[in-house]
Amino acid sequence: MLKCELCGNESPDGAQFCMYCGKDFPKAELPVKAPEVKPAAQEVKPPAASTPPPPPARPTRPTQTVPPSKGTSGSVRSGGPIFQLNGVGGQLYVYEDAVALEFKGALGFLNHGLKGTKRIPYESITSVQVKQGTNITNGYIQFGVVGGNESRQGLFAATKDENTVMFYKQDNDLAAEIQRFVERKKAALRSPAPAAPQPAASGADEILKYKQLLDAGIITQEEFDAKKRQILGI
Repeated sequence: MLKCELCGNESPDGAQFCMYCGKDFPKAELPVKAPEVKPAAQEVKPPAASTPPPPPARPTRPTQTVPPSKGTSGSVRSGGPIFQLNGVGGQLYVYEDAVALEFKGALGFLNHGLKGTKRIPYESITSVQVKQGTNITNGYIQFGVVGGNESRQGLFAATKDENTVMFYKQDNDLAAEIQRFVERKKAALRSPAPAAPQPAASGADEILKYKQLLDAGIITQEEFDAKKRQILGI
């Protein structure tokens, strides 16, 4: 019920004015409705394009071992020669007990003939000489042998020597290393083998030696007894 402030009578709820005195009722303040806040629209991103899988890798060919080309040399350690020098018209192989010279091709035939492979043990080598190659001339490594007649007249004479292998400038270091290796082998052959150490004499052997000296009359009984006590540590 609504009570009129003027006449004090009551009127039913919802009346706009007093039924008795006609005074307008104050209008009830309606609650202010807060504006509805709509959630911000979320940006919908298009689905990312899927990355295609990479193409399958092409099968690779197995690596082939290419033999050394003309003029390339190196150290060979797996069951073969220790060093191999691929020279001009010939090859040099260095083993643990000997060197082997092999001449092939037209140049090898012209300079050395069909001599095949020549093996020289280190015991037969008296000298080893190396002439370094230059931009103009090739180098050579020459072995002096027992009873040999190697040439000492320079490069052009050395080309026809059966104990000489010519090489390219790029193999200067290898030729020098081979020279040092062969010289070490020769030095090891000249060095006498160390004598086996003699076993130390036992105390009994020492006493027996002095007993023989006593029996021979070289030392007296007192000297023998003194040496015996010294050896036995008493």
